[in-house]
Amino acid sequence: MESQLLLGRLYADGGTLLKDPSQSAKWLMKAAESGHPEAQFEMAELLSKGAEAEENQQKAFKLFLKAAEGGHPDAPLKLANLYDKGLGVPEDKELAWKLFIQEAAGGNPEAQQEVGLRLLLGRGVPEDREEAFKWFQRAAEQGHAISMYNFALCHEMGLGTAVNLNEAKRWYEIASLQGFEKAAERLKIVSG
Repeated sequence: MESQLLLGRLYADGGTLLKDPSQSAKWLMKAAESGHPEAQFEMAELLSKGAEAEENQQKAFKLFLKAAEGGHPDAPLKLANLYDKGLGVPEDKELAWKLFIQEAAGGNPEAQQEVGLRLLLGRGVPEDREEAFKWFQRAAEQGHAISMYNFALCHEMGLGTAVNLNEAKRWYEIASLQGFEKAAERLKIVSG
């Protein structure tokens, strides 16, 4: 299994072997069919992004599901997004929300960002700015640049917390140091 995954990656990268997407897919699929969660995840990624992505969404969903069952740390968040958008599976916003919350509570900063955004905007859930603020903070403290920006924006605008321009500037600066351009732009505006 491990060697099949490695071959798939080598063909994908074209490092020591000639780059060959079809060989990459062949070896990744072999490893995925052998039950390797990382290969299942990578193959699902390929299927969901390829030229025939629409036709492959169901296959991708099944592989993400197997990868999640095998313990792949990023697969549950992918499943939440697929359920949310109805890609490869019937749309199920309630299940998507449960998966987002589960992943966020487990410490996934990408999921924490998504939960914070949905709560801030009331997207599919009741608006709760205080809770949104808390989720952005959790993700920001883990180094998630978009969440740092949103956390700073909450401080700047008084969303879920009192206005605190010093904290806003601090978090915009940290996010901008990670290359998040919107944060650098906002820092200039707030710094006046």
